[in-house]
Amino acid sequence: KNTLFNEIVDSNIPDDPFLANTLYNYFPEALHVYDTALEGHRLRREIIATRLANDIVNLGGITFIHRVKERAGTETSPIIRAYVAAKAMFGLKPLLQRIDDLDNHVDAAIQTELRLDLINALRRQVFWLAKTRPAGSSIGDMVEMYQPGVQALISSETKTLSPYESQLLTERVEDLKARGTPEDLALDVAIVRALTSATDIVDLSANCQKNVEDIAMVFNATGEVFQFDRLRHLAMEMRPDQHWDRLAVRGLVETFLGQQYALVERLSGTIDEPIASYDQARKHVDAYVTQTQESFDRFTFLLADIEKAGSWTFAKLVLVANAIRNYIDETESNTV
Repeated sequence: KNTLFNEIVDSNIPDDPFLANTLYNYFPEALHVYDTALEGHRLRREIIATRLANDIVNLGGITFIHRVKERAGTETSPIIRAYVAAKAMFGLKPLLQRIDDLDNHVDAAIQTELRLDLINALRRQVFWLAKTRPAGSSIGDMVEMYQPGVQALISSETKTLSPYESQLLTERVEDLKARGTPEDLALDVAIVRALTSATDIVDLSANCQKNVEDIAMVFNATGEVFQFDRLRHLAMEMRPDQHWDRLAVRGLVETFLGQQYALVERLSGTIDEPIASYDQARKHVDAYVTQTQESFDRFTFLLADIEKAGSWTFAKLVLVANAIRNYIDETESNTV
């Protein structure tokens, strides 16, 4: 916390207007009317830095910043901005409070699991924002850009999810309910957990100038057809002992996401009508596959051979990722 505090104080993060409430909430509400005096407080930057450092370490753990830094290849400041923005756009503060309100009502291990689900989802969003947003992007700009789309996806619940992701979500909710978690809280946490690609989808929606829910359905239908959902899940279930092996696995998960993004970006240009349902989105993806059947068959034949060869390994997942890359390259000029 001390190290993180020093990095924040030495940066321009405490000067970001979005963090005004972080300062005000340090003081009793009765003092908030003296906003000019609070803004001019001689320890304003230190108060903001302390509260940010405490929040990040208390929620994400002492390795949170380091792990994102390794994956995103960026410095601390963009990660902290991304962290604050991601918490806001997903509405995590009230969700975390609802988990804390379960004290003495459920086993503490359940609360820990719920928080871990949110932390893992948050880490992915922080990674994406820190890696893709221009240097110096303000927290408010990121929230303004992503929050409406993210909240639309959260509100859609399972409407845009693939059958595979919907099944995982249902199983997670039922497991949490069986152990005493209120159903509404279990569902809300499970939805955030399922939306690991939410910021990618919002970016695609903006780039393709299409409705975010429509793009989400095409994104997830592509995930179903090419089995991206299952492949990422298989990779994330791997628990290598070595640090560099773990980084390689996380990198492979991002590779699958990047390939899915590329295919959806290509597909979106061929869709001129609103997407009314997931099934309709699936039909568009199937139509594209039909136009590229020979290349798609090469991919599925390899996938079938690997499936027959026993349990999944990192090497097998790399071979599948290479096969998908070949498919993308071979079909670059195809349109539906």
